[in-house]
Amino acid sequence: MKTFRLIILLGMVVFIASGCKNTKVLKLDLAKSYNLENHLIPSIQIENEPKFYNINERMEYYNIPGFSLALIEDNRIGFEKGYGYGRKDDSILVEANSVFQVGSISKPVTALMVLKLRDAGKLQLDDNIQKYLKSWSLPESDFLNYTAITIRMLMNHTSGINNINSKGFKQSDDMPTLNDILSKSISIDTIPGTKYHYSNLGYAILQKLIEDIEEDTFSSITKKAIFEPIGMINSTFETINPYKSPVNYCYSYDSSGKVNNGYWNNIVRKSSGGLFSNPEDLAKLLIEIQKAKYGESAIFSKESIEEILKGSNYNLGFEISRQNQLLAITHTGRTPGYFTYMRLYPNLKKGIIISTNSDNGGNLFKEVLRGYSDLYDVDILKPRTIKSIETSEKQLLQFIGEYELKLDNESYIIQIQKEGKNIKYSMKSEQKEYPLRSIAKNIFIDLIDGEKLEFKTNENGQITLTTNDEHKFKKKNLD
Repeated sequence: MKTFRLIILLGMVVFIASGCKNTKVLKLDLAKSYNLENHLIPSIQIENEPKFYNINERMEYYNIPGFSLALIEDNRIGFEKGYGYGRKDDSILVEANSVFQVGSISKPVTALMVLKLRDAGKLQLDDNIQKYLKSWSLPESDFLNYTAITIRMLMNHTSGINNINSKGFKQSDDMPTLNDILSKSISIDTIPGTKYHYSNLGYAILQKLIEDIEEDTFSSITKKAIFEPIGMINSTFETINPYKSPVNYCYSYDSSGKVNNGYWNNIVRKSSGGLFSNPEDLAKLLIEIQKAKYGESAIFSKESIEEILKGSNYNLGFEISRQNQLLAITHTGRTPGYFTYMRLYPNLKKGIIISTNSDNGGNLFKEVLRGYSDLYDVDILKPRTIKSIETSEKQLLQFIGEYELKLDNESYIIQIQKEGKNIKYSMKSEQKEYPLRSIAKNIFIDLIDGEKLEFKTNENGQITLTTNDEHKFKKKNLD
């Protein structure tokens, strides 16, 4: 329940967005680009009473140090900007080129590397992976008696390989080798090719396969084949020492706003989650994919990109959707203290990439994506629209006051206060306030998170407040 979750949040830190210093703009659709900063949309909208937020106020609201945004317009980066702090304690701002750990967005890069090797005649997607593995091999499994695991299955998460979610390793940890992780962690849980099951380990095997074919490190291979040719100068799979690196890396922060020990964790399974990059570089990657769709790329073949785009669900490293017949390719990435999202509309030649250095990024991302959907008339995410009814001031005044719930020897208090012609509520122990609108007699909706609040009066005149049909608070008699 949101009410109790909010009780434990720490005080908010006010962040200052930078000015022109961390903004790059090309003269394309600037009105929409700049409007997005002030067009964040909450999960609930009232008919005839639209509500829009500014990105800086929402970063403060969610306790998020830094945020970065890039928009693709007409096959170019039309807008890119950093907001807030990459290193809060050192007052280092997020610049357009500031670097984040982008987690599972490593997978599309890995898949594109596999496709480049296929185009070079060095492998076939439907071959048994054992054909290419030299320095490690799959464990024995009865499931392999039915069919072999192919490269395509690994790319599409249908190989039957189990999954693990590792937080990575701090700089002070002894880092195992990729062989160590594969040997200790891999199992085959289903018949290959029969079931979708997201697998970080499946992509780790692709890393091993690529290294064995090219006889080089994964970071070196991808740098030479993808990052350098595209001009992704701030992207790397290298293991980084944050105390020695001169690059503007954004530190990772937990949900309370505290910097994570070591500033970030390094990943051995680089192909599944070890990429360092930023929206600017990821926009360059998506633009190159867009160019390849029309046969205009020297990096990726038209045939390989068409093969990705013809797929559905999860195909060759990308999530594929066709909402209202509008083709989009997407991927998200999360590691402790970071969250990144990228989406390209190949037929519109438009896209959005967003990154943050906080565990609190999810709700902010949703508000940004609702705003982008509204401005660009796409369907990434839409708010829930409700119709509010008028409630008399006399009726509202009877709800004003404090409501208490005692649970597990703890006392929780909701405050209902007047706000213009309406009411709002907050927890007495924290600072956030939630505007309310009436949708039925005695029933209100919180405009921030969509929580339902229902007031009831019994025969003795006692008023109770129930949140989300679950927790019942009793109005306190303060006389």
